[in-house]
Amino acid sequence: MLHPSRGATLVSVTSAVLDVESVRFSGERWASQAIRERWEVPVVGAEEHRRAIGSDGEARLATSVLLSADLSPATYATSEEVRNALGVDKAVEVYQSLHAGKFQDDGFATATVDIHTADPTRIRIIGASLKQLDRGALMGVLGHEIGHHVAHVSPLPDDVLGLREKYFLGVRERSSPLLSYLALSQEITADRFGLLACPHGQR
Repeated sequence: MLHPSRGATLVSVTSAVLDVESVRFSGERWASQAIRERWEVPVVGAEEHRRAIGSDGEARLATSVLLSADLSPATYATSEEVRNALGVDKAVEVYQSLHAGKFQDDGFATATVDIHTADPTRIRIIGASLKQLDRGALMGVLGHEIGHHVAHVSPLPDDVLGLREKYFLGVRERSSPLLSYLALSQEITADRFGLLACPHGQR
């Protein structure tokens, strides 16, 4: 069970369909409201985001390998287990990046999620991270990234800003404490999904 904090609701790890809003950290709504009151927030669709990042997003996948059931059965099985645990009906594709540190915005990330693709959910494991993760850690990482996708990329409630909007605002309004708080709140939400994705013995 997820420990309730600042308005979170108890959610069973074994629930067939996960209620995203019961997992979402309440700070997201506070930050989203404060940002809307301060700035005009663009409506950002998948195509707008795709055009904004240009060839960068395509290059990421071009330098990555899809970890299919045949190529990496253990990773594929773990991703399917996580997807089922979170009640996600979209397909999940896990990729292995071939060039660690090539893209500056990856920083020290273990994995990133493609935020301009609605379906399937595409997760890219950075560099040699996959070799350093045991099964429980991999479940947490995949759950975290899937959480970002279902909570911050899929159709969102009107009072919540997603990763696309944060990206566009970040380009325009650099070093904003409000955007930093929104980013932190989104990470807390994704971490909750990561915890829910792991069986109790794997945490």
